[in-house]
Amino acid sequence: MRLTALAAVNPLLSGSKKLFPRDFKMMKAKEHLAELHDRCLELSSNINFDKRHALHFGLMSLYGSIVELVGSILILMNNNGKLGIRSLFRTFLETYVEFQNLAQDPKYGYYIDANDLKEWLKVLRVAAGNKNPYLADIADMPNISSVIRDKEQQLQKLKQSGYEPLDIRSKFKRAGMEEEYFSIYNFLCTESHSNKRALIERHADVGDNDYELVFYKSPPDEDFLDILDSAAGLLVSATIQLHEVFGSDSVSEAKLLGGKLKDARSSYSSRGS
Repeated sequence: MRLTALAAVNPLLSGSKKLFPRDFKMMKAKEHLAELHDRCLELSSNINFDKRHALHFGLMSLYGSIVELVGSILILMNNNGKLGIRSLFRTFLETYVEFQNLAQDPKYGYYIDANDLKEWLKVLRVAAGNKNPYLADIADMPNISSVIRDKEQQLQKLKQSGYEPLDIRSKFKRAGMEEEYFSIYNFLCTESHSNKRALIERHADVGDNDYELVFYKSPPDEDFLDILDSAAGLLVSATIQLHEVFGSDSVSEAKLLGGKLKDARSSYSSRGS
């Protein structure tokens, strides 16, 4: 089966106004990420895969999510949606970790199954207690007890084979990204959870002896340069891995994206701040 590439993102870049060095950096970073997104989407249509194969579905769907999340970051970046970018990048990072683990070890799919069963059992058990109005439709299932027993047996079988559900730290560790977990990911989580640190950054315009509380603070674009650059690097990495795993005819083209990223980085890191 071949994946059909859909329409690509075409972000609105900076106009013809005079650019300061920091504006130039962001323009180049956004421009390159948009071009990279479109090229990766185009190359994905060259991959032959079996949609009935669990590993193939897992890799292709995770990669598809990575590509779409990059597109979503670009849309927010260009439409005054900056507040959501870090939370979205957190999801992107989690998705990349899952992709990385599955690409490195096909048996990681059993961990994905274990986590899926664990989460379904949480919902089903609460629904069976008839105490949550939002789960009323599930609670009305005539066979809910047998569904719970079946999923419990499936999960127990996976556990006996050594596939316990993994927490997020364990996932990052397996992907060789524990340093990212304790640093970048921590800051991204404060955004998703609206912790105090995030609230101050979003809504406090601090002066010498006081502050103003503001909505739509609109932080400068360059505050998100690291996110755009990281998204580009991880997208290139995932693209090369995907084409290598499936042995596509576009492996060499995917690898060329790494060289183009290096050139792009030099264009937006060599100028003044």
